[in-house]
Amino acid sequence: TVNDMITWNPAALNPDDEAPRIAISALSVAGRQQTYDADLMDTIRFESNERDISLQLAALTMKPGGEIKYAYRQDGDSTWIMQGDNDRLNFLNMRAGYHTIQVRSTNASGVWCDNFRTVTLYVRPTFWETPWAFVLYILTGLLVTGGIAVVWAYIYRLNLKMRTQEEMIKQRMDFIH
Repeated sequence: TVNDMITWNPAALNPDDEAPRIAISALSVAGRQQTYDADLMDTIRFESNERDISLQLAALTMKPGGEIKYAYRQDGDSTWIMQGDNDRLNFLNMRAGYHTIQVRSTNASGVWCDNFRTVTLYVRPTFWETPWAFVLYILTGLLVTGGIAVVWAYIYRLNLKMRTQEEMIKQRMDFIH
C-alpha cells in the first residue's frame, strides 16, 4: 500500500488459469445415441460389430465467454490432433482391441490446459481376429500342406511301382523271346 491506498496492476494478474474438467457428454455408435452415461466410465466396451464411434466432449467451466478448443491423441501417440472448437471425436472402422484416447482443451481464455481426460475404448474382436483364429489358420495351412505332400508321395510311389512292373514285364518278354 502507498499512503493507505491499495495499488495493483491488472496486467500483472495471471490470465484465466482455470483448467475445466472434460466430460463425455454423449456417445454414439454407428450414428445411434447410446443411453448409458459414458462420462462415468474409464473404459467403454463395444461389441465386434460396433466400429464407428463418436464421443461428444464438454469442457465444464464456470467462466463465461471464449471458445473452448479441443485436441486429442490416440494410443500413446505424441502428436496432438487439433480439433478446434469441434467437440465431437469420430473414430471410423476402429480395429479390434484397446484404444487409449487422451483429450485436452483450452480454458475460456483460450489457454491450453493440462486437463487431460483419458478414456479407453475396447472393441471386441470378431472370431477371425482372435489368437484362436490365427492358430486355426496355421493348423489349416499345415494340414493342407501335409495333405498335398501325402498325395504327392502316394502318386510318386504309384509311378515308381508302375515303372518297376513295366520293367519286370519287359524282362519277362525278353526272356520269352
